[in-house]
Amino acid sequence: MSSTDATNVTTIVIDPPQSRDDDQASPTRSPTLYPPPAAATANHEQSAPSGETATLTPAMQVRMSLLRRLWAATVNMQGVRRRRIALFGTIGVAQLIAWIVILAMKYDTPCDRPLALYLLLTCVRIALAFPLSYYNAVTPRPLRRNADEETRLASEAGRLVGSADLDRRVRFIGDAVALASFILFIIGNFWMVTTETCSRTSPTLYNAALAALIFSWLWTAELVIYVILVIFFLPFFLLGMRFFGLGQAKNEVGPLSKSGIENLPQRIYVGVTPVTEDSGAVASKSTETLAQQPTTATVTPVQQKTAPSTASSRRQFWRLWRRPPAQRAAAAERISALAAYPPFPAGVEPIRLPESQAACCICLCEFELPPARESAEAASWEPELLRILPCGHALHSVCLDEWLRVSGRCPICQRPVQEPKGKKSRKGSTRGDSAAAPSSSLST
Repeated sequence: MSSTDATNVTTIVIDPPQSRDDDQASPTRSPTLYPPPAAATANHEQSAPSGETATLTPAMQVRMSLLRRLWAATVNMQGVRRRRIALFGTIGVAQLIAWIVILAMKYDTPCDRPLALYLLLTCVRIALAFPLSYYNAVTPRPLRRNADEETRLASEAGRLVGSADLDRRVRFIGDAVALASFILFIIGNFWMVTTETCSRTSPTLYNAALAALIFSWLWTAELVIYVILVIFFLPFFLLGMRFFGLGQAKNEVGPLSKSGIENLPQRIYVGVTPVTEDSGAVASKSTETLAQQPTTATVTPVQQKTAPSTASSRRQFWRLWRRPPAQRAAAAERISALAAYPPFPAGVEPIRLPESQAACCICLCEFELPPARESAEAASWEPELLRILPCGHALHSVCLDEWLRVSGRCPICQRPVQEPKGKKSRKGSTRGDSAAAPSSSLST
């Protein structure tokens, strides 16, 4: 290979070894001499240092034999996988040797339960499970179903053994072997518990079956330990994290205090807000009138204070008692609502809401209208109180109180009910003040 190609393929050198004289005579090789002879390549591969990590191109992987690819995959295996495979492989080989020797010597000994068959099936299970575990260790980890194409290509780039289709087949066979092992584990426990004569007539076979069953218990205990840890210790771990403030967002809004919840206004739902063009125009005019009202009241000519006339004083006196049409309509509607329904609790006003907000988003129940004052249900009527949040949303008081004891945000728009200290701004305070008195309220 040339010097430029040697930078791309880091450690594997396919060219045959050259003497020092040849290197001095011809520092570069002609491209016509590539590829080198097979014998020279084999000699160089034998003399190549084994401590260097090989970077294999796809063409090299195809030319490698299966055993060489398995060895390369084993060398490149991660430390945890390698130690796990080494541990289970050593234990499995030791079991196979011991159980096969015992079966060869004591297979025909009398026993009221087929413990020899249990040992034989255990050997078959070990012989099937270890190759599957080894294949899963030397192949890339399975990806998620929603993994993108780049992730799949990057995972398959370092593959030395097998394919994606073979991985799926091996996993299916592994699940079948695991299910069969669990069934064999249950049957082995039943045979060991119900046996009566095997411990006396065939103690060697009995002790071997008991040892194999203990190894199966250890294999099953791994899953049981995980389940116990999750069930019993995970809640305490989460409580400890919450106590020390770990894993929580920095901008998290805590629950509201009891006084903060009680300060929220309460209303009683009396109907849906009518949506018409005239009502929208009246609402906009009333808003403009309310916005212009302080300016009209504060800006007064100075000359009228020095020499007011009788007509102007009467006009100013009449303005004090005159209200905009929107306020007069709201006051009349409030009076009619209070007269049409049973008496409301002290400090609770009626309210109309848009049709889209006529239900509680926590319990998913629609707001109920109070009965008429003259009806029979008025005597036993219990008011359904609603709480109004600063953002303008209304929910059942019972539902919202439970919610605010856990989270201080609106369950609909996720706005904080109370701004954190040090983060209040003019924009936030203005929005909260404007939303605190919704336009659909009938209070004056």
